[in-house]
Amino acid sequence: MVVAVDIGNSTVSIGLFEGGEFSVHRLDPHAFTRSSEYTEAIRGISLAADGQDVEGIIICSVVPETTDLLLQGARAVCPQSSLVIGPASAHGLRLQVAEPSELGADRIAAASGAVAAYGAPIAVVDFGTATTVSFVAEGNVFLGGAIMPGVGVMLRAMHEQTARLPMVEPEGVSATAGRDTRTAMLLGAVLGTAGAVEKIIAAEEAATGRQYAVAVTGGHAEHVLPHLGRKDHIEPALTLKGLAHIYGEEVIRTSA
Repeated sequence: MVVAVDIGNSTVSIGLFEGGEFSVHRLDPHAFTRSSEYTEAIRGISLAADGQDVEGIIICSVVPETTDLLLQGARAVCPQSSLVIGPASAHGLRLQVAEPSELGADRIAAASGAVAAYGAPIAVVDFGTATTVSFVAEGNVFLGGAIMPGVGVMLRAMHEQTARLPMVEPEGVSATAGRDTRTAMLLGAVLGTAGAVEKIIAAEEAATGRQYAVAVTGGHAEHVLPHLGRKDHIEPALTLKGLAHIYGEEVIRTSA
């Protein structure tokens, strides 16, 4: 069994891959303060999956302090095959960006998963803590993209930076004028995000003459999807599946 771990700002997502079987589990990183706690969590999750042996663990992260703790915990479960990915190895992508070292490992994993599943050119939209759009052209060339505040960040910022706007949790909203403050905030954040993403993709297509398929993932995708006109592929676990693909490619490469 291969364990894929996506360490985000709000959630640690763990995917278990065994043959054709796949399952996802989520942890609150704020509840863990020691590496041994991650060891126990990973062992517990793998035991729940019929006790399959862990063949390897692959990790991507945008939170360095959590990465260190989780990697120590992972190595207690699988000492020889615990891998943290980063832009130093683009994992089948050709990076055409100014500063590869600044590229988020989650974007590399999601792009690798999208290219493996759907091919290129493709625009990968991740509705997470941040909303990101990543463009991969023919030949698996990663061109960069756009980053904007996620739906939850927008709503929280409106509450924290104003005197009277309430704290509103992300959820779905109809495409009609908000008749109260809460609904108006949701409408602005959710429909505003959908419109921004579509504008970003359209601008890139107009500038390059390229037509992109659109792959969608991320925790807030369910709220935005009803208002998104472009959505060729929907895969909530795209980053985890990309990690599993990268792990398989790494095993092939190192054993060749």
